Amino acid sequence: MNSKIKSFEDLEIWKLSYSLTLEIYKLVKSFLTDEKYILIQQLIRSSQSIPANIAEGMGRFSKIEESQFKNLKENYILLGKKINSLINSIKSKK
Repeated sequence: MNSKIKSFEDLEIWKLSYSLTLEIYKLVKSFLTDEKYILIQQLIRSSQSIPANIAEGMGRFSKIEESQFKNLKENYILLGKKINSLINSIKSKK
């Protein structure tokens, strides 16, 4: 494990998930009015929960075992792919 990790903010998965949250905020600005009420709050809440959960989990454990970190990273990659699929699906319906 890299000894430079002192907080959740040092984790690449947190940085990526936080960046994704910011992208979701940018994306929802372009939604049509009727879509905004249906999708925006759900997208924002779900995107915010990722970095929040990572931060919370990091606070619980002073050490992250390599296998746990690898598992988190793999799951985050999968989640990112699914979120991108959702975004592409929404774009293709416009």
